[in-house]
Amino acid sequence: MRKYKQLLNYNIELTLMMKKTNISYLILFIGFILLSVIYGCSQKKNKVLQSKKTSTNDHLANIDIPFKLSTHLVGTWVSIGEYKNGKKVKEEGGHTLILKADSTYESLYKPNNLKRGRWLLIADTIIRLQMKVLDDYLIEDISDSTLKTQLLYLEPDKYVIEYKKQ
Repeated sequence: MRKYKQLLNYNIELTLMMKKTNISYLILFIGFILLSVIYGCSQKKNKVLQSKKTSTNDHLANIDIPFKLSTHLVGTWVSIGEYKNGKKVKEEGGHTLILKADSTYESLYKPNNLKRGRWLLIADTIIRLQMKVLDDYLIEDISDSTLKTQLLYLEPDKYVIEYKKQ
């Protein structure tokens, strides 16, 4: 009888131990699944953030100017008027913009504010002047001899500069 009780106690202990290990394995398995789901979600979030990052203008700094319109932009442009919210703020000749074929530019605001850097054309609609800061000009209208741009960094004000080719 004593051996039977010992065997029964041993069997009960073994059963309880197995239940505990099954529960431990179950908890471990659920934890692993949760970690996998969390990791997968974080990877998806990282991909979304990366796509948002590349959709901003950071990746555009390395783009060259392969667009057809860029050949029309090369040359010396002299402002014929600058308008802020529709009101003329500067007369003719206040700004000279020299866009060179090697993707460099010179920008001269009178009397002697000369800036130099690189320029590029983004999606046939925006001229980007790169220095320490980026100046983006939205091309509103262009012909062989005239160019109408809007400075984008001055929003909400609408600052339009009209140029003639020299």
